[in-house]
Amino acid sequence: MSQTRIYTLYSSSKGNSVYIEAPDTRILIDAGGSLRSLENAMCAVGGALSKLDAVFVTHAHSDHTAALALLMKKHHTPVHMTDECAADFRARCCPICDTVTVHTRHYTETVGSLTVCSFVTPHDSAGSVGYTVTGPDFRLGIATDMGLVTEEIFERLCGCDRVIVEANYDYDMLTYGGDPPALKARISSRTGHLSNDGCSQLVRALADRGIKSFMLAHLSERNNTPETALRAVCAALSHSGHSGDCSVLAAAPDRPTLFD
Repeated sequence: MSQTRIYTLYSSSKGNSVYIEAPDTRILIDAGGSLRSLENAMCAVGGALSKLDAVFVTHAHSDHTAALALLMKKHHTPVHMTDECAADFRARCCPICDTVTVHTRHYTETVGSLTVCSFVTPHDSAGSVGYTVTGPDFRLGIATDMGLVTEEIFERLCGCDRVIVEANYDYDMLTYGGDPPALKARISSRTGHLSNDGCSQLVRALADRGIKSFMLAHLSERNNTPETALRAVCAALSHSGHSGDCSVLAAAPDRPTLFD
């Protein structure tokens, strides 16, 4: 039985954070939402922000970084981000503390028993990356905020046993919904977000490579529902003969979800 616990503390267009707890190491991937919501979510899973060993940032958009400045100020937590992300973060009038380590877009950092490796994601935020996190008994891939799936993303995820992947929008809900045309174009662009159809294709291809456990994340509140995303992905798995050997769940937008 795995000694590691993996949670999405919450996951939506409003706020995103993933908590990974190994026996001797505790990290966050992103710190979106308010500091209070982050504290409450950590408390709900038996964790504490004061005990974090590091935070790794995917990109500077506020739904991934809104709590970061206060977190650094209050707890002096070590933070890792790309140099382009750091510049973007500063440009948003957010202070960079001396606990921040700045990296190129491809970097590897070991914290305790966890090794975190970045890979580039095509998103309209400077220096945007996803991560693989490897521990003694698992390898997790986290790939959200990407307009398309590149060969690099696919190959990095293929080495994982669990994958958190974006299923941001349903094509029809986005097309016929009330968002302004410019926003619709941004979301569906090659540097926007991954649709349910794009997510389904990725999950099916990863299942063909032997991955069995998936969590759908970063679902839009306006242009998707958990039921719609799960139906699309499960249909794709069924059509490719994987319906009985893969598990798929959707991350809750406003509370922790255990990725077991």
